[in-house]
Amino acid sequence: MTNIEKIKAFLSIKNFLSLKDQEYLIEKLELSEIDLTKRLKGKETEIELYLILHMLGVCNHILAFDEGTSVLTGSYSPDAIIELKNGYRFFMEIKSTDDQIFKNSMGNLEKRINFANSFGLPLFFAIKLSGYWSLYNADYLVSKNGRISLVDDFHDSEFYTMFESHMITFPNGFKAIRRYKKTEVEDYISKHDDYGYMINYELFFDEKLVFSFNSKSEKVFYYFILESLNDAMLMQVKEINELGNEEIVEILQLESDVLLSTHGMLLSPIFHLKHHYDFMYDSTTYFQDILNNAPTHLTKDIIFALLLELMQNHVPIKMFTNKEV
Repeated sequence: MTNIEKIKAFLSIKNFLSLKDQEYLIEKLELSEIDLTKRLKGKETEIELYLILHMLGVCNHILAFDEGTSVLTGSYSPDAIIELKNGYRFFMEIKSTDDQIFKNSMGNLEKRINFANSFGLPLFFAIKLSGYWSLYNADYLVSKNGRISLVDDFHDSEFYTMFESHMITFPNGFKAIRRYKKTEVEDYISKHDDYGYMINYELFFDEKLVFSFNSKSEKVFYYFILESLNDAMLMQVKEINELGNEEIVEILQLESDVLLSTHGMLLSPIFHLKHHYDFMYDSTTYFQDILNNAPTHLTKDIIFALLLELMQNHVPIKMFTNKEV
């Protein structure tokens, strides 16, 4: 079994195992540090992008290739073939780096383009640069000598236009109040490891109440869609007040504008969910659940419904693509 096959096997059963069992399997498969930090991360990045495309609802087909069989013929096959809702088809190669610069050798790039051309399909590179997704036609990479910069090339990315995602500016002035009970309650919105059970959530803009939820509220699902905004507020202003021994009030505020994305808002709730095996979800685990017929609750339509309500409450949300920056 090759290292890639071991990694794929591990990912396929990961969400059926406790953390202790995951560690045991890693040891039994003899996965090295580079397997876990580079190869495993690379496969997880691919899955994250497939999950994003699924939640954005922009594809007729997403067909991933088994790279193991490409070795037999020495083929420079891409990671997937994509057909969008408008019928446009293309090969897609998926890359990621923690740096703000991605580099692909011109020789490797030429071989991948020749492979795509032999099938009469264009080749695009989906690149996750320092946490930010972008998409470029392979010919664009050729014009840049195989070098892509997060800053310099962002405007030319096709990710937002082809995949129908958006950049969203949330202005300063937001404030959230989360109320927790330390003792167990029957109905709650979510559970915090340190504060206990969240029983109520309020979102304000310029001191005007916009949303108020408890566990039985009709639109309580909006709370989870707001996770990325809550995280942004948490990074800027956080205040904790203990009301006796039973209740904790957490106040979050946004003091400067924050830029989010549609696909980022769809991914964020996943990382706040706890698996029944008592570890936090990630993109791979959530993706596996969907493959096992779990419903997809996180969709672009829900994002738009939430944003529309904010705008109707006179919150000056701005939506645009990278082409408009």
